[in-house]
Amino acid sequence: MPTKDPDVVRSVVTADDMAPDPMDPSWILEGNPEARSRRLFLDPDRSISAILWDCTAGRFDWHYGGDEIIQIVDGEAELTFPNGTVTTVKPGDIVYFPGAQIVRFNVPHYVRKVSLYSDRTSLTRRLIQKIPFARRIVHKVRASRSMFIA
Repeated sequence: MPTKDPDVVRSVVTADDMAPDPMDPSWILEGNPEARSRRLFLDPDRSISAILWDCTAGRFDWHYGGDEIIQIVDGEAELTFPNGTVTTVKPGDIVYFPGAQIVRFNVPHYVRKVSLYSDRTSLTRRLIQKIPFARRIVHKVRASRSMFIA
């Protein structure tokens, strides 16, 4: 039997439900994006959470620690993934971000999302995230493996 009761997060969000959630200034590339959020931890060890998040216009790099799944609720954003793929997400779109990567966001006016975030990442992925040199090595090994497979 489950040891924890279910949590219900109401879908109606008002301005006073969300607190300022400033991003790291070094991530901001253009504009003055202002973010707000409200977080609900879903398990006792606080490793899985649901987050309501919104942001005003700007361009920034978002550094993902753990895995995150988002659904856009309002507004839109153009995303540039580490492999160079660019896509625009709008209300209803769902995106999965594996942890230990950087995704560029370009928010033309405003975006609001609901996300499920887990910092339960593998030891390898945590090391790659913390050691930029290791990240480059992994990418080179993957590239060289694909040359031999082809």
